[in-house]
Amino acid sequence: MPDSSDHDGTMPFDDRRFRDVLGHLPTGVVAITGVDDDGIPAGFIVGTFVSVSLDPPLVAFFVTKESTSFRRIRATGSFCANILSARQEPLCRSLAARGGDKFADIEWHQSGSGSAIIDGAVAWVDCHIESISEAGDHEIVIGRVSDLGISAPTIPLLFFQGGFGGFAPMALVMEARDDLFERLRVVDRVRKGMETLALELGADCLAHAVSGGNIVVVAAAYAPRDSTTYPRVGFQIPLLPPFAEPFLAWAPAHEREAWLDQLRGRADHDPDRIGENIREIVEAGWAYTVRTDVEHDDRPLEDLVRFGLTPAIERELADLVRTRGEHGHPAALDELEPGAARTLCAPILDVDGHLTIMLALHNLPQDLPASEARHYLSRLLALTESVSPVQ
Repeated sequence: MPDSSDHDGTMPFDDRRFRDVLGHLPTGVVAITGVDDDGIPAGFIVGTFVSVSLDPPLVAFFVTKESTSFRRIRATGSFCANILSARQEPLCRSLAARGGDKFADIEWHQSGSGSAIIDGAVAWVDCHIESISEAGDHEIVIGRVSDLGISAPTIPLLFFQGGFGGFAPMALVMEARDDLFERLRVVDRVRKGMETLALELGADCLAHAVSGGNIVVVAAAYAPRDSTTYPRVGFQIPLLPPFAEPFLAWAPAHEREAWLDQLRGRADHDPDRIGENIREIVEAGWAYTVRTDVEHDDRPLEDLVRFGLTPAIERELADLVRTRGEHGHPAALDELEPGAARTLCAPILDVDGHLTIMLALHNLPQDLPASEARHYLSRLLALTESVSPVQ
């Protein structure tokens, strides 16, 4: 029988074991900075930055008693906590080094308290030192927040088991059954047809594939216009309803059910209604969305391109996708008001009846009558059916 003392806290342990066990909890990487009276910045790295109180607004971090950088910052009476991005690992290592000019290659500007805000950090929290107390070989520093802001809402830098990395949000995943290369071969077969549709119908024709839990635009033919609109080649969006519903309609049953099970834990979606939508899509063999009266803001799309997918951006995208176009009942297409149809899509299937590529007409004319929408759909179906099923 194993010795229970190994688990009840009575067994002696050394520094290495302490670090190994606690290393299983990932921590955020924060640069604590200040600027002395001579205008020279000082800084060091902590993995212990936490929020303490909302009223009053307090934060805290732990710092070793031997830190010379903190002694310099302590003398100023203030500090700035910079939440580093996943792209700032080299900067993190510079600030974690001992001695030398840590800020030689770091761009920064002063905060309201006079501390250093590091350019490119995800966010910053400017503070006045409230209290300092001892805790073993460290000191607990509590700061009263005087100002704070988000500079780049991107993935933060994390420290885990002795290494650095970034946060990867759980997607509403659908397995990738083949790589994008095979699907790009399918796109080659329809590329000319996509260009013809875009030119003759005045709508963008996009080819989508599912990869890594995201819907990816793998090819695009744009209607003639003054500027290109979202989405574009390489653009990715999570598998969020209603936009994702056609992609799950022709997925293997176990993938579709797994996706719906994840939605059941989210208050902002009705999986039963979504399941009914999917059944209608399968029966019709195509899908469309209708315009809503909600004013749309493309900022989440722009942030996704600039900063990558974060939980906050995913929530904003979910709101955008949900309000940008609702699922339309196939039988009601011919009864729509002019301009009500926003997108039309149809699948290219493999020999097993599973989705390979989804072709879609986006940005349909805002005055498009229902009869013309039906014509657009027939042109789209003629193209997808010309290459289905894919061997």
